[in-house]
Order: sequence, then structure tokens, then C-alpha cells
Amino acid sequence: DSMDIVTIKGYSNTVYSIEVVKSHGILKIINKESIRDGVIEIDTDVHKNLSDFTEMKIHEGKHKVVVKGSNCEPFSQEILINQDEDYQLDLSSIQIKTGVLIVTANVKDVTLTVNGKTEKMGEPLILDYGTYKVKVTKDEYHDYEEDVKVDKDEIKIKAELKKIVKKGKLTVSSTPNGADLYVDNSKVGITPVSVEVDRGTHTITVRKLGYKDFYLSSVDIGEKESVYNVELQSDVTTSSQSVNTSPDIQNNTQNDSQGTNQNNLQNNTQNSTQNNTQNNTPNNTVQDNEPSNANGANQPSDALSDNQPVISENEQQSGQ
Repeated sequence: DSMDIVTIKGYSNTVYSIEVVKSHGILKIINKESIRDGVIEIDTDVHKNLSDFTEMKIHEGKHKVVVKGSNCEPFSQEILINQDEDYQLDLSSIQIKTGVLIVTANVKDVTLTVNGKTEKMGEPLILDYGTYKVKVTKDEYHDYEEDVKVDKDEIKIKAELKKIVKKGKLTVSSTPNGADLYVDNSKVGITPVSVEVDRGTHTITVRKLGYKDFYLSSVDIGEKESVYNVELQSDVTTSSQSVNTSPDIQNNTQNDSQGTNQNNLQNNTQNSTQNNTQNNTPNNTVQDNEPSNANGANQPSDALSDNQPVISENEQQSGQ
């Protein structure tokens, strides 16, 4: 073998003898699986990853083998390799480091499994260094799962289980549509709308500008769909408040009103004055017993115009 040490004796091109000074044997490693990040050292000359090591040729004689790992105490052993023999180094006796794992939860009556094995909740678990799959379960709660690395004397974890919230369907329409829908004071949509809501008791409000709020308390949302058809009532106060009442419009309206009132007052005053004047003016009419004219005929009894003097018979003759 190429690694053997031999002594060859001879003269010129003739070999008289071959003496094997140092031969070799085979070193094999067994039961190394529990060692994490293992490294093997042989006589301080050879360094190899334990995971890559299966067997190795080594000179016969005594050798010092050291095995180290992240989860074990250092292992050291002196071995004797004989010529052409296999030597098996058993690492099952290596001392694996251990740590204590304590698991608690935020709820009671849970089930704890570590690497699939059921364990008692809250009690210390002595585990070899390594990574473990911890699972905590409870009915009506989401499972808690975590990969826990045990790499020190004590590890504590608290499993936070969250309750499974079941949903129910809420459907609301309104007359008129386009109203805001609130569930527990949180806006969830505009009618008509269907939403998923946590099962349980809620308050519902339907709100639209110009209409009175529609309010329902203690609404139970369950497995079946909850349907509500809401008829909104007009809010007169809200509608009147929405009219534009800018200062300019108010002033113009007031001025128009005042002008109209003044004109009406003037017209009423004038009409009243005229009516009073007509009522107080004498009725200047010609009576039937007025003197006759020159022809001896009586004057007609037709009314005369205002301020027109009554002409007597003598004045008529004088004028002629």
C-alpha cells in the first residue's frame, strides 16, 4: 500500500529484500449519529468532520482520537491499530449534554407533545442538546408549534394559544341604498352589503345623510346568515341644515323682504288716503228741483265732475 513504510535492500538493479517497517490498519467509527457538529482529530494531525467520516487507513500502532461536538462533552480515547486489521471506535458512550425544557401555556387543559411524544405540561423535561418540535393543542384553539433548540442548561417557553373565532354572514340592505353600515362602531361597508362577522352579539348602525340613524343592539350573529332590510326615515332637521345659508344670500333675502314690505306699506297707505278723500268729497250732483234754463227745460240730473261749479239760471241769462 502506498501509505506503508518499507525498506528495500539490493544492489544495482537487483532487489535482495523488502522489509515492511510500518504497515496500516483501518479505523472505523460507529454510533456517531447523536453527535451534532462533530469533529474528529487523530494525533493532532488529522481533522475531519465526523459526518463525513466512515473509515480511514491509519498506520499501525497507538493513536490518540479526540471527538468533539456542539451537544456533547469532548471524547478522548487512545487506540491501538494492528497491521491489516479493522478497528471500530464506538461513540455510543460519549456523554451528550442535556438541558431542561419547561413548557407552559396561556390556557389550561392543553396537550403537549415533544417530537410527537406526549409530555406532561409544566413539568421539567430533561433533553439531550438538540432541536425539538414542540406542539401544544386544545379544542377550539389554534395549534401552537415551535422548533425549540435545547443548547443550554434550561429553556423556558410559553405557548400562546389563540381561540378560533368562527364567522357568520351579515347581509343588510336599506331604502334608500347607499347608507353606511357600522358593526360595533366600525364601518364595514355601504348598503346593500354582505360581510363576514365574528359570531356573537353585536350592535348595528345604518347611517345616511338626511335620514335618521337606524340602530339595533344585541344582534346575534350565528351559523346561519342574518338578513336585515332597513327602511330609513327622513330627518327634516338634518335636511334643513344642509341648505346653503351663506351671509350674502341671507343679506339679499333680508333686503328683498324689507323692500317688498316697504312697497306694500306705501301702496296700502296711498290706497287708504285715496279712499278717505273720495269718501269725504261732497257729491256735487244736480237735484231735480234746480231752476230751468232759458228754454224752460229742466237740467238733466247727471252728476258733474269734481270741483265743477253749479251754474244757476240767472248767471246763464246774464252771460247771454
